[in-house]
Amino acid sequence: MIVTATEIRFKSPWAYLVFLAHTMAVKRQMAAAPGLLRFELRWNRTLTAWGSEAHMRAFRNGGAHLEAMKATGRIGAAKSATWEADAFPTWAEAVRRLDAVAFRP
Repeated sequence: MIVTATEIRFKSPWAYLVFLAHTMAVKRQMAAAPGLLRFELRWNRTLTAWGSEAHMRAFRNGGAHLEAMKATGRIGAAKSATWEADAFPTWAEAVRRLDAVAFRP
């Protein structure tokens, strides 16, 4: 499986509200996303598991998720880590991998 962890740092409390609006649209997209095995959201981090890299890329590069990525600069800064795994990772593992990556606008 392919696992992706993301984290966003908000510019302001208002930016968090914009993030929540995007999150609702992205969750609707996820409900119909082929290959999604699991999704978890914790405050400003997400953790997803996909059946293949192609499934992950198709989701990431289209629809509401693409629009959310385009809005990142207005919301704050983000980072992500993607890796192959045999089992869904713990949040500690996801945070460890995210800590090794720099934020980008």
